[in-house]
Amino acid sequence: MLVVACISSHGFGHGARVAAVLQALAARQPACRFVLSTALPAAFLRRTFVGLNYEHRSCQWDVGVVQADALGSDPEATVQALERLEQQLPQQIEAEARWLEHWRQAHEPVVIVADVPPAAARLAERLGWPLLWHGNFGWDSIYADLGGPLQEWAQSSLADYRRGQTLLRCPFALPMPWDVPVQPLGLGASEPRFQPECIAERLNWRGLRQRSALLCFGGLGLPLEPALLQSWPDWQFLVVNEALAQAANATWLAEDLRPVDVMPLCSVVITKPGYST
Repeated sequence: MLVVACISSHGFGHGARVAAVLQALAARQPACRFVLSTALPAAFLRRTFVGLNYEHRSCQWDVGVVQADALGSDPEATVQALERLEQQLPQQIEAEARWLEHWRQAHEPVVIVADVPPAAARLAERLGWPLLWHGNFGWDSIYADLGGPLQEWAQSSLADYRRGQTLLRCPFALPMPWDVPVQPLGLGASEPRFQPECIAERLNWRGLRQRSALLCFGGLGLPLEPALLQSWPDWQFLVVNEALAQAANATWLAEDLRPVDVMPLCSVVITKPGYST
């Protein structure tokens, strides 16, 4: 089977939760082939989809909400970005449809899984392939709450969502009135790939678990100075920000290691809670 994942590039959480699903599918169906169609950074994909053999197509399928930081949104900039993307989509859809038709093997079963760019419905319709939505919200509800000129985008997003075949609904869901069959899912997360002692040996980790902490803040990150970590000299920190590793009591996680791989070494995780962390 060919599985095409159209993944929002709005945040790392969309990619992280799709990774958990595709990795579980690959473990059960090793013959599956995967295409990741997303503008998420290639380095993030390598870290998050580790162990999965995939083809990456760098495509932006949605905007989401333009954010100044982890909490603040900019509706005006969001509308402008949506208008720019809308102009690009017809050409992108046609180009990607032709590539996917060529990539698909003869008589190979195929499905598109989208988390959660509305434009995936147009790609699926162009190809005549089934479409499964995966997520716990859609941009229709987000844009409707923001109101103003985004109300029109809320309606067009809802119309696209109603063109899928099934919704794989993740926990903590907002209203998703998409008029498609719903399959509720449990909380999806990837599993650590290594035994704690193997990770400790690789990192030359000598910190006590009771005095070890992991710092990770998702796709937007959080600017911190290395000197801040040295305010706690009796603690050891695992960090995904390479600049923070300049602190004497910090260790950087190489690109092939995910936060979940090193969590067993820590008693504390300092993070912005989300699917990517």
